[in-house]
Amino acid sequence: MPDSAQQQPGVVTGSLLWYTEAAAAFHQERPMSGTQRIPIGGILKSPGLSAIRVMGIPDRPGVASRIFRALGRAGINVELIAHSVDERGCSHITFCVERARVEETLTLLETYRQEVGFFEIKALREVALVSVFGAHFRERHGIAGAFFYALAEAGINILDISTSVSTCTCLISQFELDGAVRALEKVFQVPG
Repeated sequence: MPDSAQQQPGVVTGSLLWYTEAAAAFHQERPMSGTQRIPIGGILKSPGLSAIRVMGIPDRPGVASRIFRALGRAGINVELIAHSVDERGCSHITFCVERARVEETLTLLETYRQEVGFFEIKALREVALVSVFGAHFRERHGIAGAFFYALAEAGINILDISTSVSTCTCLISQFELDGAVRALEKVFQVPG
């Protein structure tokens, strides 16, 4: 990755960069004190996105396939997919696309309204993703709690959450992205 794309040590825009030094630090970490920062692989930020919320989908097999295959055929890249089922048995899917392709995405989804059977589509046009990543997150307690705490202390509202074995990601307002990175750097130790 060119140096110009990496604005701060350990903060990457748009792609994951794994740090072996951080992975080694995970195995040597002592219990965290009040002032000790948690070592991680880095912070990832993805600006310039819009979130699409497809709500009130009948919970049945094949619905997500129809939506995301259609987007793929149209060449629309998707970041962050979050899914939930409410108490009525309706599915809700949130995902992000490039802000420049939000109208195209909404138009395409409307053509599937009847086939898929969703109730409503909403777009959040000025959003971003911020993530912390590192090896062995699934074996380390407290990463998600510390991540959410850092954002809460900075007054940043979380719009959606997605996690994996190595990444914790939050959907937030585009206008709070820089503040989110600063807040996370107070809690997490990034390489560099």
